[in-house]
Amino acid sequence: MRPFTLVALSLLCGVALGAWLVAWLHGRRGRREGVARNARGKRGEERAAALLEAAGYRILERQRRSAYRVSVDAAELDVGVTFDFVVLRDGRELIAEVKTGSLVTRLRHAETRRQLLEYQLVSGREAVLLVDPERACITEVSFPLPDGVGAPEVSLPTPQPRGWVVWAWVLALAVGACALWYRSG
Repeated sequence: MRPFTLVALSLLCGVALGAWLVAWLHGRRGRREGVARNARGKRGEERAAALLEAAGYRILERQRRSAYRVSVDAAELDVGVTFDFVVLRDGRELIAEVKTGSLVTRLRHAETRRQLLEYQLVSGREAVLLVDPERACITEVSFPLPDGVGAPEVSLPTPQPRGWVVWAWVLALAVGACALWYRSG
């Protein structure tokens, strides 16, 4: 092999290794932040469950998955949702969404409002509950919908993991290792 080819190949492998290292470090930081967020959410859900039960709600189900279908330019798009709780009180079955934090627990927060509206539409319930475990508050929210408005639920296929990304990195590292070994020998 020509020296230029070896240098170019070594450089390419070095860049690939550097990119992988940066991505790994960035992913690691994101995972740490995600773990902290998930832990706060888990604690919030446990406190919310106790709060709901103390308020007389019976928890029927946790983390119920549901879906609905949207038409986009004559194509069908399946959208999945996960309800934190399905609860029952006084013969009424409701969806309960748990929110922690100062902003998202307010109905003035547009994303929270839209999520609750989506849950009411998808579930076909007359109302949904917004549960703020940090303030020990349960708010019943009902959007004024015309009769018969609601999205029929559909079932979604289970997503498959994308293993090709891992294999691409393994291949890049193997090529880099071979180039370094060849050059040293």
